Amino acid sequence: MARKKRTVQPIPDPNPKPLLIRVFPPTLASTGTALNLVPDRVLLEFNDSPTSKQVDQVLQLANLKLEADGAQGAAPGYVVNHTSRYRWARTKDGSPVVRMKLQAIEASKANALQGHEPVYQRSDVAGPKGIVAALSGGFALRRQSSTPPLNLYVTGPALKEAGLRRVARRSDCMAPFSYHASIDPKARPAWAIAAELFRKSPKLKQDILLELMPLVSPLASTPVYPVDSFFGTGNDTEEAAKQWNLKRIGAPYAWGKTKGAGGVTVYLYDQGANVTLVDMGSSGATRDQFEMTSGSSMKTTTSDHGAAMASIMVAKHDDAGTSMAGLAPDCGFVSLYKSGGVVDTAGIIEAIGWAGGASGHNVLCLPVEASVLNDTTVKAQIAAYPNLLICVASGNGTDTDQAIGYLSTVGETVPSNLVICGATDHGLGGQNDAWLDYVSSSLLCSRHGPELSVVAPGVDIIALNAAGTYATTLRGTSYAAAQVAGLAALIWSAYPTLTAAQVRRRLEQTAAKSHSTQYKTQANGLWNEYMGYGRIDASAVLVTEADVDAGDTERGDVFVRDAPDDVGDPYVGTFWFNGDIVVSTNATALSTGTFDAGSTEDGAFTSKVADLTSTRITKGADNYVFVRVVNRGPAAARGIRVTAMMAACATGFTYPEDWDDETAPPANTHVRAKPETDDKSYLYGPLANGRVFIARLKIDSTADFSAFSGNHACALARVVACNDVEFTRIPLPATGDIRPQKNNVMQRNMSLV
Repeated sequence: MARKKRTVQPIPDPNPKPLLIRVFPPTLASTGTALNLVPDRVLLEFNDSPTSKQVDQVLQLANLKLEADGAQGAAPGYVVNHTSRYRWARTKDGSPVVRMKLQAIEASKANALQGHEPVYQRSDVAGPKGIVAALSGGFALRRQSSTPPLNLYVTGPALKEAGLRRVARRSDCMAPFSYHASIDPKARPAWAIAAELFRKSPKLKQDILLELMPLVSPLASTPVYPVDSFFGTGNDTEEAAKQWNLKRIGAPYAWGKTKGAGGVTVYLYDQGANVTLVDMGSSGATRDQFEMTSGSSMKTTTSDHGAAMASIMVAKHDDAGTSMAGLAPDCGFVSLYKSGGVVDTAGIIEAIGWAGGASGHNVLCLPVEASVLNDTTVKAQIAAYPNLLICVASGNGTDTDQAIGYLSTVGETVPSNLVICGATDHGLGGQNDAWLDYVSSSLLCSRHGPELSVVAPGVDIIALNAAGTYATTLRGTSYAAAQVAGLAALIWSAYPTLTAAQVRRRLEQTAAKSHSTQYKTQANGLWNEYMGYGRIDASAVLVTEADVDAGDTERGDVFVRDAPDDVGDPYVGTFWFNGDIVVSTNATALSTGTFDAGSTEDGAFTSKVADLTSTRITKGADNYVFVRVVNRGPAAARGIRVTAMMAACATGFTYPEDWDDETAPPANTHVRAKPETDDKSYLYGPLANGRVFIARLKIDSTADFSAFSGNHACALARVVACNDVEFTRIPLPATGDIRPQKNNVMQRNMSLV
């Protein structure tokens, strides 16, 4: 009888030896995607925020130069992904990077260089956007695999043998992968360990997910600031007497993606807009004006209103001297007008036909009150051109109750290619907006009603006038419509396969919600008759429809834990006892703001959740409701809004009814936690991946709990972010509801004392 051979497992070395790789691996792979070395590029890792002198010193010693924006003939908007710690570099003469020279620089304490990473070209993405650096910190292993050798590296001893250690926290957030960090990234970089594993078992190339940093920044979240005096300085600060409105709507983030395309044209029907003014120039895009009746090109006929509207939409960027920035400077622009500057129903019909019949993707801005379109002939003309996107102002009212007045029959709806735009003011608390209400001195407010789609800033707007100088305090819904039209043109420039209806849907689904307004759920998200779906948000609007499934780099994903072990959706454990909502009569019981997960402030919140006093609502006193929000998305979350309320205990709650309109049952029986004057329930952003936002709302001492049975209540909370597309873009099903499974809504049992 043959004797079975005994297998002796090797004892792992507690101190794994360096792999001594003197050159970078020529090829790698990440979940099956081949990576080919780019020998003349390298990613340099410095101490946090090195000085330019320190960076230049390393570059000089290593014969390198920094990677520049727009390299290799990349498209406009290409921005190199330099960070506070990392710098992308390439050799000055195109020769291969000498790794031993970089190691010698790192060994010298006189330099700020801490490490370096190899650079590869993805086989599935051509050009700069496919260039990535393989990071040395670690990689992820697929948990479920048919590859037998993988099983050698999922146990503690075997992991240590490979020079790896499992990181539980990251692993919990990366199903179906398990994350493993290099024990000594200097001696055994993760990419070197991966190369060794691939050599032993090529099949592992399907099961290892490398950490790959892209050369090109995630453009929709990388700001690009024009050099125009009226735009202001190159940062997110809203400066006085500058174009605060463009920073409020996140325009620099859209410009990181695109400034427009020649195949997209913005049309304006107004009293004339002189397209020869200096700020109306462009780099090759159409600039023309037609008198519609004769069809004559008459470029210099102008009016103050027309010049302002045109400049808001397409004024060029980076002028010297006094100048402003437009939203879509590289899109085409055509001004339409009637002789004498007449604006009437016939002209509107003609303008729709003119713009709708032209080739390409066209946006028509009508700075008239939407009620003017309440004409059967005009409505028929709108219906005749379904792929012409029309942006019209909601109208300037003279009292707070003035309706839009577009809809005239029961059951009538707004056409899918018509966007009715309202206006907001500066708002309170920084980034928070409010509906543009009636002001007696100006007799202008924003009309409201069921037709309203979105809003944009409508006060203190800077724009050109007929003389070619600048007005700085413009007010009205016309200027809001111009901003919406400009942003719609950018959407079509970035995604030319969309229909007009899909562009409108994109505007509505990604709009940021005002902190002080009660919203209810409609077809494209949360809606209100004064704010529509909210203020347009260029930092989120260029996220594509497919992003939910594609794992894009522009998407945020915010959630509220149902329990301390909840790492995201769906959560199947007991969810009503210890979720991330805390009530206290002490306004400073917990810190508010943004923090690192696991920080002192975050730990205090978790400890408070475990304290029974955190579930006590004291009747007759001011109660403060704290809610903890986490972003686990690949991109920073923007426009985060938290709502909370107390509801009588019941057998269950239904989304969205219990979270929505406080005037309708059952939501009208809930006690609402309201934002305070220094609103801490709203975060404009950004909230980076893994970061925590602790919000606070208040239940006033006069709150009436008399309708609550017994001494119990349920705390309900909801968190939304304008670029959390997994939540905002999920349609409500005919039966059942999957939205609560996304962890954006939660409940917790409370005691009334």
